[in-house]
Order: sequence, then structure tokens, then C-alpha cells
Amino acid sequence: MLGCAFREAADGFPGRAQYCGGLLPFDLASDYAARMLERLLPKTIDNHYRGHPLALWVFVPITMVTLWRSLIHMFTADGGAQSIATIPLDSYPDAAATTIVVIFALWGLQQLLLGFAYVVVLVRYRALLASMYLLVVLEYIGRLGLGIWKGPVDTLSAPPGARFNFVMIVVGSAMLLLSLRDHSPNPKRVPDGAATVREART
Repeated sequence: MLGCAFREAADGFPGRAQYCGGLLPFDLASDYAARMLERLLPKTIDNHYRGHPLALWVFVPITMVTLWRSLIHMFTADGGAQSIATIPLDSYPDAAATTIVVIFALWGLQQLLLGFAYVVVLVRYRALLASMYLLVVLEYIGRLGLGIWKGPVDTLSAPPGARFNFVMIVVGSAMLLLSLRDHSPNPKRVPDGAATVREART
């Protein structure tokens, strides 16, 4: 007679199983995937955040930096193109320099709207925090990829944003994983549609 008990691991990831025989039951694997999808795209959008507290606190400075950068792009004379990104606007024709400044201002508007969305999530809809971290990671991966594909941009020195992209990809990915972990006071320990203990006997 052989016995094999499957039970949920107490590691903060509901749906993950400890197992023997090297096989993970399909229903537990699918349940785990469904729970992660539910965290990213919750059916109920409220202010109940169940992830790690660190991910919530780190999102505050990310939001503040996003808003700060948007205001610089929108309201400074050069949009930060030369003063921060070190694009040599002084060497360009006036029309070309003005076009770049306007593009930076439009980019700032996009960042401002995104920053407002971050604020709304922090204040009212924290259940969407994991989704916001996914957007952060995708945004900075996209920036890096587009910079390589379309670039290089003519600058006098390496702009701070180039290094910041790598930092945000690493930090955003780490915080995304933490935001998906269940740190609620009374996490649900039994996967939907699966028993806590199963025994297979022959």
C-alpha cells in the first residue's frame, strides 16, 4: 500500500502544493495560476490589499517620482530635455528644439495621468497594486527596448533615466512578486475545488 498526501505549503502562496513522487496535481497547479490571475485582475476592485506591506510602501515613492518627473517635463523651459537628459538643444535649429520640448511636455502629461492613477490605487483601490507593478515593469522594459531599437539618442552624457530603467525593472519585478504573496491576517489555506489532504492508495 502506497500513500501520498498533498497539502498546501505554508509559504504565503495559496495553491502551491507539497508533493511526493515528483508529480504536481493538475488541479492544484491550475488553482495556483487562477489565484495569481485573480491578484493581477481581481473580480472585485476594492481597497483590500493582501500582499506584502513592503510592496505597498515602495509604491509611494514610485508614485511621487512619476508625478515629479511629469511636472518637470510639462513646466520647465526645456522640458528636462537638455537640463536633465542632456540632449543638446542649443545645437539644433529652433524648430527642431521646440518640437523636442513639446514632445517631452506631452510625455509629461502621460506621466501625470499615470501618476494620478497610481494615487487613486494607493488611496482607494489597493487591490490593483499588483496590476500597477506589472505596468511599471512593462513600461520600463518598453523604455529600455525602444531605446535600443530606435536609439541611440544624441546626448552630451548618459542621461540618468538610462540607469534608472534598469533599477525600476529589478525593483518593480521584486515588488510585483511581493504584491502577489498572501500576507493577509487570515489567508485562505485551502485551494478552491481541492481538498487539503489527498491520499492515493494501491
